[in-house]
Amino acid sequence: MTGYYIYIGYNSVLSEFDVWQELKRVAAYYCENYNLIADDAVEIEGRDPKFNEKIFDYAKNYNNHTDLTIKIVDQKSDDIGNRERYIAQLASAGGYSREVKEILRRAFCRVVLREMHKKGMEVCISVG
Repeated sequence: MTGYYIYIGYNSVLSEFDVWQELKRVAAYYCENYNLIADDAVEIEGRDPKFNEKIFDYAKNYNNHTDLTIKIVDQKSDDIGNRERYIAQLASAGGYSREVKEILRRAFCRVVLREMHKKGMEVCISVG
């Protein structure tokens, strides 16, 4: 299973609390507007129309929060070095679906990072 983790980076002026609130808001926005994640995924890593259709199909999972697509952790956890707050995305299974999930995880990281940087806020991404 591949895990993608987004957490607060060093922000010299802004409070950790404020950055975390904004990170959660940005993540929620993209989960609700999962088509924007899929658009980025297809733009960067898209292929033939059938493959791209699968990307859009799998992106819908960001909106339902019923699987391990995305998890917002707002408490201390040992998952990634005892961090208190982070957003986790997991990609499991094999073959075709695994590849599509990993493409979407990378796209989510890109759109969130881009949005946070527009706001002058630093976040870190770790993949393991």
